[in-house]
Amino acid sequence: MKKMLFMSAVILLVSFTAKKFKMKKENLVYIPAGTFYLNEDTISVMSMYMSPTEVTNKKYRLFLNDLKKQGRTEDLKTAMVDTSLWEKDLIYGAPYREHYFNHPAYENYPVVNISKEGAKLYCVWYTKLMLAKYPESNFNDFRLPSKLEWIYAAKGGLQNSPYPWGGAYVRNKKGEILANFARIGDHNIKKDKDNNYVVVDKSEFRTASININHQPDILAPSNSYFPNGYGLYNMAGNANEMVFDEDVVMGGDWQSAGFDIKVISEKKYTKANPLTSFRMVSTYIPVRR
Repeated sequence: MKKMLFMSAVILLVSFTAKKFKMKKENLVYIPAGTFYLNEDTISVMSMYMSPTEVTNKKYRLFLNDLKKQGRTEDLKTAMVDTSLWEKDLIYGAPYREHYFNHPAYENYPVVNISKEGAKLYCVWYTKLMLAKYPESNFNDFRLPSKLEWIYAAKGGLQNSPYPWGGAYVRNKKGEILANFARIGDHNIKKDKDNNYVVVDKSEFRTASININHQPDILAPSNSYFPNGYGLYNMAGNANEMVFDEDVVMGGDWQSAGFDIKVISEKKYTKANPLTSFRMVSTYIPVRR
C-alpha cells in the first residue's frame, strides 16, 4: 500500500493563514495544492506562491546593498557573492569573475556563487521587505522550497513526465532546445553496470557537433526558454537550485547532460559554486469564509 507523505514539521510551523496579498503584483506564481507520485509513495503538497525564476543578480545586489546600508556587517559577509569561484571551477572563468555579478548585461541572470546561508538571509530580507510594503497583509514567510515542494512545482501539473515540459525529450516537435544544459552528444553518454546513464570517461570523450547559435556560453537569463505548466522558468538545467530541508540541489545545471536535468535530478550540495542558484516559496493557506 502506498503511504501518504506530508511536508516537514519545520515548514508547517512557519505557516499561518494568509490574508489577501497581491502576490501577482510581486511577480510570484500561484501553485495549487495537490499530490504526485514518487517511487512507491503518494506525496501531498500544500498550495504556495513561488518565484517564477531563479533570483537574479540585480535583485541580489539590492539585497546586499540594503545589508550594507543597515550596517549588518556579519550578515553581509555571509551573503556575499564569491566571484573568485568562477576561476577556481572554470579554466575560462576570469571574464565572469570580473563581469557576471556586476555588469548590467547580466542583471537578469541567476545569481550564483552564494552560500545556502546567504540564500536564507535573502528570504528573510524579502519577507521583511514585503511586510513593510504591505503592512495590512498577513502572509507566510518566504523561504527555500522543500525538496518535495520543488519536485511538485517542477512537474508543472504533469504526473508522469520526466521533464517540466512533458515528454521524454529535450527538444520539442520543432526541434527547439527546451533548456540550458551541456550538449555533449549521444556518443559521449553510456550506461553503467546499474543501467543508469552516465557521461563517458574523459579519455573516451569526443567533441560534440554543436550549433553555436543555440548554445549559451554559461548560464542563460532567468526567464529563458518556455515556462512549465505553473509558469516557472528553468526548472530543468541552467542552474541547480537549493532546497530547504536537504543538502542537495535540484534540476541540473548548464554543465549537466540532458539525462541529468529531470524533475528528480539531484546533486550533493556542499558549498557555493557557479552552477547553483535558488528561488523562493511562501506557503499559502486560503481563508475559508
